[in-house]
Amino acid sequence: MEASFTYAGLVNTLALGFGTLSVLAGGGFFLTRAVRALREGSIHIELPIAGGIVGAYAGSFYGWVTGQEAYIYCDFVSGFILLMLIGRWAQVPAVERNQRRLLQEQPTPPRLRVWGEGGAVKELPPEQLKRGMVFAVGRGQTVPVEGKLQTEKGDFNLAWINGESDSRVFRVGQSVAAGSQNVGRAEVCVEATQDWEHSLLAELLRPVTRKARG
Repeated sequence: MEASFTYAGLVNTLALGFGTLSVLAGGGFFLTRAVRALREGSIHIELPIAGGIVGAYAGSFYGWVTGQEAYIYCDFVSGFILLMLIGRWAQVPAVERNQRRLLQEQPTPPRLRVWGEGGAVKELPPEQLKRGMVFAVGRGQTVPVEGKLQTEKGDFNLAWINGESDSRVFRVGQSVAAGSQNVGRAEVCVEATQDWEHSLLAELLRPVTRKARG
């Protein structure tokens, strides 16, 4: 469309408006996760996606304000966000299948050493863990419930969470997700921040039941 066309300005304004709606409605999914990844100091696929969205939209907005057609790619912004959301939607079932497979392969301890009142130590199955209990996770074992690390530091594999094979070092007081595998050399202590029945690990390992058709 030539810039001299009667409705060229209106069409460009509408394109910018739809591009803005795309960023707000669909782009926020990637932008919030990119900000979260930066805060946690981790590299995630959402970062380049969010960078592409922000860069394309900023360039388009600049081109619309200055009247430079070469910078306007509002249609790209909307199309890119749509394709990325479709890709994410298609990825979810595959990720869930892999999560279940990885969790089944990780050795969840049949019993855990738990510190009770007065420093007494007892052994309990993961199903009896309650919020506030401090339990030990040995090398190669899986954290059954979400909790705060009580040891100075711990090395955990989060492959089922973020798909990355590299482990991550947690410091004392940081939250460790249920299903994280202790790949460090020593045993670590974790304070449970949820009951077992509310654990994502328990939910993922729970058999799937389907209602019988009448």
